[in-house]
Amino acid sequence: MKTTFGVELECLIPRSYIGDDSQFNPGGHGRGNQISNAPAGWTVERDGSVWSTIDGMTGVEVVSPILEGEDGLVQVVAMCDYLTEIGATVNSLCGLHVHVGAKRLDVAAYTRAFVTYEKAFFASGGEKAKGRFDGTWCKPSSRWDGGRYSSVN
Repeated sequence: MKTTFGVELECLIPRSYIGDDSQFNPGGHGRGNQISNAPAGWTVERDGSVWSTIDGMTGVEVVSPILEGEDGLVQVVAMCDYLTEIGATVNSLCGLHVHVGAKRLDVAAYTRAFVTYEKAFFASGGEKAKGRFDGTWCKPSSRWDGGRYSSVN
């Protein structure tokens, strides 16, 4: 049994691809709709934390199904390639969320390992890393409060 994972890709999509009869028909947050040109389970939803200041673009969150192994990675790369192909982009409000299935993990050991390398994870945000480390949507371990918006939850 392989470790499962999933991703949430916050991005800006050209409005021409958004709507009832288009590839992307965003559902409400947590209630995404299937993306018509994607493998089963890939959905798109609205996300109130992502919006566009670019004319003709709309902020959305693209959510994968539960994935595993090489096939899962291939699906993520294919979705990123597709988003690039249609002109999707990101701004400073966009983020990437990676969920790792915990059934096969020693959660305490995983948490300790994450905390050890936490600054590296946040640093992957490039020039925005400091702001994200001080932010409210993905609190670092020094500010965990048991809530939803912790870097590990």
